[in-house]
Amino acid sequence: MTGNPLVPYLIRHGLAGMLGGWLTAAFLLGWDVAGVGRLVLTSDLFPVPLIMLLTSFGLTFASCAMGAAIMGLGRPEPREPAATRRVAPQDRQDVPAPIVARHSPAARRR
Repeated sequence: MTGNPLVPYLIRHGLAGMLGGWLTAAFLLGWDVAGVGRLVLTSDLFPVPLIMLLTSFGLTFASCAMGAAIMGLGRPEPREPAATRRVAPQDRQDVPAPIVARHSPAARRR
């Protein structure tokens, strides 16, 4: 395959997010949280609300999963398990930032 390697990466994360959204929608329908299951399943236009619910949950969760995947691209993968990693940042130097304040007439009115 000679394409951009990010496309399969995004598709994989999008499908995982969509599956998560569908599972959440199934939970809402199955346990009838706040009456959503009864409202959707007993509707006069039955397939329409179900399709709308699954589509909206699937797209929302897929876009969140893809966004999280993109935001995590620049982060190096940890080599040790999370339980054994040190929390304190290493090789960090704090540098003071100069702040320039201009004289303004509004500052004198106080």
